[in-house]
Amino acid sequence: MKSNLIEMQRQLHPSSGQRAETPGNSPARSTTNMKIIVRYSGLTKRPMWQQLVETKLKRLQNLARIAKAHVTLEWQHGVKRAFRVLTQLEVPGPDFHAEASDYTLPAAIMKVVKSLERQILARKHRQAGKWKTNLQLGLNPGRSASGFSRA
Repeated sequence: MKSNLIEMQRQLHPSSGQRAETPGNSPARSTTNMKIIVRYSGLTKRPMWQQLVETKLKRLQNLARIAKAHVTLEWQHGVKRAFRVLTQLEVPGPDFHAEASDYTLPAAIMKVVKSLERQILARKHRQAGKWKTNLQLGLNPGRSASGFSRA
């Protein structure tokens, strides 16, 4: 009986930064929720396309804090590369945009995801390079060579 009471208290008031596991609060779930908005132009809405977009974009969540993703899936009549995908990722700072066309919808989605991944990594490397250069030049005002601020 006492062990059941202790277990219930742990679930209600977790210690050491652990969260209680509830159906909507599983540890495998990401702390940031990306909202994905998919629009269709010339296509009928299909759950498999929605799921494909979601799985591909969730890979990017590890690279950037994405608040919202706007995705447009188009089918253009009379064009060789008939499937076109346009995306906009809302992130802190400037947003990321990508567009791709291909013969199949999954191929166009993959091209867009690759383009977005390149953009995110390029920004990360650029920011890391600036920080590293400033650190070498001693331009970070709050830090010294030892890591403590000078007073």
